Amino acid sequence: MTRTGLFQFVRHHAVPEFHQRGWMVVDDLGARHGLWSVLMWHCECGSVAP
Repeated sequence: MTRTGLFQFVRHHAVPEFHQRGWMVVDDLGARHGLWSVLMWHCECGSVAP
């Protein structure tokens, strides 16, 4: 099954805000990537606005 949606790199401090808006963490890239360390995903299912 292929999922569609939006992917975005997010700063660690902004993750709670994105969670509240329906985004999920896909991967934590670790400290070596600096501020942009978390890859997040949001479905395009229409139930939650990105």
